Amino acid sequence: MMKTKAEVLIDQLEQAAMRQEELSSETPYNIGDIVNLSESEYEYIGMIEDEDRGVYQIRVQAVAGDEFEPTDKVYFRYAEEITPYEKAPVMETDSEDSDNEGEVERNEKSIQAGDYVEWLCEEGNVHGKVQEIVEGKANIEVYVKESDSYTPTGVFVDIEQEHIEPTVIDVKSAIHKILTKMDNVNMEVDGNIGRFKGIGSQYGQVDLGGDTVAKGAYTQTLNHKGGKIKLLFDHGYKTKDIAGVAMLTDSDQGLMVDAEMPLEAQDVKDSFVKIKFLIERGEPVGLSIGYDPIKVTNNADGTRTLNEIALHEMSITPFPMDTGAKILYAKSKRIQYKAMQTAWQTIPTDAPLGNQGD
Repeated sequence: MMKTKAEVLIDQLEQAAMRQEELSSETPYNIGDIVNLSESEYEYIGMIEDEDRGVYQIRVQAVAGDEFEPTDKVYFRYAEEITPYEKAPVMETDSEDSDNEGEVERNEKSIQAGDYVEWLCEEGNVHGKVQEIVEGKANIEVYVKESDSYTPTGVFVDIEQEHIEPTVIDVKSAIHKILTKMDNVNMEVDGNIGRFKGIGSQYGQVDLGGDTVAKGAYTQTLNHKGGKIKLLFDHGYKTKDIAGVAMLTDSDQGLMVDAEMPLEAQDVKDSFVKIKFLIERGEPVGLSIGYDPIKVTNNADGTRTLNEIALHEMSITPFPMDTGAKILYAKSKRIQYKAMQTAWQTIPTDAPLGNQGD
């Protein structure tokens, strides 16, 4: 028998009360607390931003004296994996036994949220990024190889922790992109500087990759980077690919761009002239933003909502295809991934654990 709205609400309130009771009796942390945490060989100071089912969302803080500045790094930890900031552990140096114990503990560190892992299943060896681990089961976003890099699929699977281990493949080489038109662009020359202004990314609009940027998604990273990132050609990371600097500001409409390009460099000048030529004749030119997702909602229709992202660079790129075609492609891929999801979660019964090769 279907529950009424009132009965569903009562169940939710009871569950929330039980969860709060468990947390208050087992963990001493609240949202806003400053804590210490470890990641690989690094020690960080972070602030607790959220909690869900005993897993804390912690944003790493840059520390200068007594001042704390939030960064783009976010990790997820259980209470036993963090310590209060005011009670940071002191490294013991006068005891060989204590040093050895510390090394053993670090070497035996288990897989955690944010780690890139691999596992063997019916589809072969699969790679992904751990989102969280609850009761020994890891929730993982699957990555697939496209061209020379790995790309997140937006499909999540649950795998028992005993069946996964850190991957030896460089999964992190994939470039996350937001593809948009250069809307309402004004281009001008000021001495040896070429400038263009316009909207770099609109809030609430589905971009060419099937992503929607939520209002406020850029706030944190703009504060962290001082509102300025590199302007590149086609996401190139070599000196010859530098196009200039993009000054960014947030608005109710979206991300506003005020870019400067050094026209003393002949290759940059040539590109600026070509872009201006196309725009003046009504031919669209694209901007592509290189970023890492921090907080994402995966929608049922194959699109995603980006609630918070970390900006790395902005690229000028040709405008490849219309938005509708790209969204249909994204939805088609989602259908394919859903069909494979069961296989990704199915571990062969006769397969040994461990890395099986790419």
